[in-house]
Amino acid sequence: MKIGIYANHGVKVSDNGFYLSALNAKYLLDFRTKSSHLILLSSTSDCVISKDDVFISYDDVSLIHLPAFNNYIEAIKYFLNISKGILKLISQSDFIYARTPEPFSWILGVLKKKHQVINYHFVSNPLQVIDADKKNNKIKWLFKRVLFMPEFYMICIASALNKSTANGPSVICNIPFFLKNRIKVVIENTYTKEDFSKKKPVQRTECSLNEINFLCVSRFQAGKGLENLINAFSVVEKKQDNIKMTIVGDGPLFSEIKSLIESKKLADKIALTGFICNGKELDDVYKKHNVFVNPSISETGPRTILEAMSENLYCISTDVGYVKYILTKDNKLYGMLCKPNSILELADAMASVCIDNDRIDIINCSNNGYNMSKVYTLDGFIDSILGRKYEK
Repeated sequence: MKIGIYANHGVKVSDNGFYLSALNAKYLLDFRTKSSHLILLSSTSDCVISKDDVFISYDDVSLIHLPAFNNYIEAIKYFLNISKGILKLISQSDFIYARTPEPFSWILGVLKKKHQVINYHFVSNPLQVIDADKKNNKIKWLFKRVLFMPEFYMICIASALNKSTANGPSVICNIPFFLKNRIKVVIENTYTKEDFSKKKPVQRTECSLNEINFLCVSRFQAGKGLENLINAFSVVEKKQDNIKMTIVGDGPLFSEIKSLIESKKLADKIALTGFICNGKELDDVYKKHNVFVNPSISETGPRTILEAMSENLYCISTDVGYVKYILTKDNKLYGMLCKPNSILELADAMASVCIDNDRIDIINCSNNGYNMSKVYTLDGFIDSILGRKYEK
């Protein structure tokens, strides 16, 4: 089966192949193992190739490259280029996986071949992201809403007429009524079955909580709630001496977050590591901490919750994405939930881990994390997208 993927990863084109992030490469290569030929339609990037990028040979994956763009508004001027790329992808593929909402992906559903299968996979809540700016700039918010709504509905209509999946149940709340009963919920994970077979998660003990080492793994961008996390930690730190925190990641807000930490005189308590590649290096960071915190204001995942659980970390998270679905699975609690965008609730949750005298429940939650997280694998996710039976 020839599989086509429409995902704007911002690949870096080379002579004999292309480079992309290690995480995206992992997804791509797992799709490759289940196809006779894999074709990627993606935007390009002029950024310098970093040590964390992975090279993909054209012998393994064919590339249909698009111009560089970072958002829907920028993509509009490349409508003709993107349309041609989509038509080329249709002509070369039997099955197409479209990360949604990629610009003009509705064309796939309109012009697909008779026996071709198109799977629209909703990976985000675009309207929720747009609405996050409503308080800051109503004119800008209204402009984005009016501009994007026709595109969003066209994609939803195309999804309803084809196969559609969503990264967690939260996506379904933000899609039109005619698609709600047609979309299948799946959970993404970065780890394969083979990865789990090699894992040796740390068994947490009461003694391991004598000093609390909080960990957050996040992109430094709007909507991730990192400012709230710093402010919440500042509140807790004034009452608790035995706490530290590490934040892994990078992004456009890195300098702002660093400045906020320095202004609150927390540089000796909060470490910023920058980007760490997914895999053994990041796993080792998870192992060295005992409480994971996700402060996101808007998410469909995040996958980092499953990564943290796979290393038996106790999880504190805002109630976003599929977090409640994961942390309250089978009537069992695997962590603690708090309201998104509430510094007070986040601080209370973090403080409760520090001062709780009866930590047996916390330890039990932590040590059940590995078994819970391995229910969801990258292999299982891709099999769900393709269907249980597929031809290679």
